[in-house]
Amino acid sequence: MSGCIGRSALVLCLLVLVAPVLVQSNQATNVVLMAVGRSGTTLAEHLLSVALPNLFLVDEPFRGVEQHVVSLVKSGNAERANATITKVYHDIFSCNFLTPDSWTRSVISDVHNCQMSSWTRKQKDVIQRCATKTATQTDLDTGMKLCQSAETIILKTIRFRGEFARLPKFSSQLKIVHLLRHPFKVARSRFVAGWHFHLKSSPDDLQLVQSSAPFNVWPAELQRLASVFLYVLNFVCRQMLETHHVLQSVTHHDVLEIKYESLLAEPSEVLSQLTTFINNGKPLPASSISRVVDRMSDKLMQLPTSTSFKKLVDCVSPFEWLALAGTHCRRMGTLGYKANPESKTFR
Repeated sequence: MSGCIGRSALVLCLLVLVAPVLVQSNQATNVVLMAVGRSGTTLAEHLLSVALPNLFLVDEPFRGVEQHVVSLVKSGNAERANATITKVYHDIFSCNFLTPDSWTRSVISDVHNCQMSSWTRKQKDVIQRCATKTATQTDLDTGMKLCQSAETIILKTIRFRGEFARLPKFSSQLKIVHLLRHPFKVARSRFVAGWHFHLKSSPDDLQLVQSSAPFNVWPAELQRLASVFLYVLNFVCRQMLETHHVLQSVTHHDVLEIKYESLLAEPSEVLSQLTTFINNGKPLPASSISRVVDRMSDKLMQLPTSTSFKKLVDCVSPFEWLALAGTHCRRMGTLGYKANPESKTFR
């Protein structure tokens, strides 16, 4: 049993004040691809990058400003925090973040963002200059042309999801795609990926684990890890429900919710639905969808669970984990993930 050890990580998502009206300069269809972390957004953006050739993608721009925004909120400056988020949002969709003196580009340019975003064109030397904040004028001019000529601009984020839903409508072409995934699999994926939760849990979670079968007969170290996983699971369920409920109230943006499980099981159908939504009701030819799915077939296979965490997972079924979890997880039927006690599953 000592091998049942996992690592964890947690990314905070803050909901702050409503942003002012924005003004957009280009005519592209603007898309916010949002989800809680480890829900499959990277797979979705890979598929869309192949399916929509004239697409400009900006990946995780808020990674670089998250701590700044968090500190502003904690110090009582929620309005300034909101203005920071709004500026990044506006600069990207107007392509202004590629101007030579762009504050937004300077704060969002980390290695991950530079590797994934379209303006670096997957070129190692440009990625390096982007990450070290030494991009040349040619780099920026080329990136600006790509952004301004794009038919679709996608901003992918797992941070500050509620702000986009709450922003006033500043463009008739703004769309929101919310990607959902089974909360147990999200929590498990965070452990497998090594996200650092600093082994955080609550005394209530630990007490619940210590008093509930089969956890009550586990060694103390495994009970502690189980309480950490339970904390993460509850956090994921709460995040998913909060984002879903915010989007349910949105009337001024087009919203589409899709499931990661459906994308894996029926990639052609879901990709067709997704691209039709982005293309304002114009479907891609079935032959084009098939070519994308065939090309990306290796990425549509689920990654295996790591050995160390699999030992912990195998000790208890997903249904038992979710049955032990709090009220947010018990309400996941709202999102179509319903408990099936007979088969010990939650799907």
